[in-house]
Amino acid sequence: MTIAVIDAAAVVDVLCRYGPGIRVEKSMRAASDVVAPAHMDAEVFQALARIERAGDLPEIQSHVGVLAQLSIHRMPIPPLLARAYDLLGQIAAKDALYVALTLSVNGRLITTDERLRRAAGGIVELA
Repeated sequence: MTIAVIDAAAVVDVLCRYGPGIRVEKSMRAASDVVAPAHMDAEVFQALARIERAGDLPEIQSHVGVLAQLSIHRMPIPPLLARAYDLLGQIAAKDALYVALTLSVNGRLITTDERLRRAAGGIVELA
């Protein structure tokens, strides 16, 4: 088993029961541990609020509660910054933190963000 790093897009797909969420849950179960940079919660919260405002999700309170309880270890950001900085020419800043964490734990990246998958595919293993 390996450590999986999960990004906000994948978590939103799980919480909202979007199509890719099933694949994400399978990858999470297959991992020995699931981790994310600490900013992941803020990104997910922002996405849920945006979905609610659009009228596509009637009430985010229960989803926020589930987010808080997910078995994802939140990792501090400061130790990731130098490695993330080195990736800025290839990957957006917030996404570089996920890739930096994946490199630091020698894990697999779980993402449903196609742009991130394309950018990170040659750098880290994707789940």
